[in-house]
Amino acid sequence: MKFHFLSLFALLLITGCKKDEDPVVPESNNSITTPEGLWTLVSFEGGFAPFTTFDNQIYWSITEDQILVLISEGTTVPANMPLGSSGAYEYSMPSSGTITLNGITHNLTVTGNSLVIEDNLAADGVRLTFATVEP
Repeated sequence: MKFHFLSLFALLLITGCKKDEDPVVPESNNSITTPEGLWTLVSFEGGFAPFTTFDNQIYWSITEDQILVLISEGTTVPANMPLGSSGAYEYSMPSSGTITLNGITHNLTVTGNSLVIEDNLAADGVRLTFATVEP
């Protein structure tokens, strides 16, 4: 099964790379930049659910119009985690600093090598923290 995972991961790297694009310039009023790229989930907080950490078990490849989620076989995913199954998902960014996943709009922060997606954690919301995957 590791061969399948590595093959799919290699495919993600190959298809997720784009060439000849202009660099993304952060907006002047905040630190939001594009979420496009390959990310590994570091932690998930689900309101009243326990804090869960991951070690290169869940990857999100975010392109201009979709998110490809790859979850390693045997990984336990919290039931309330957005995009909690491997597959391709559409998303939108209705405004600066937000992302809509499965009809729910979350706050989005991209700073340096970190991506955070959160939605009112104090009121049983969620927070996903990702780190970039270095080639």
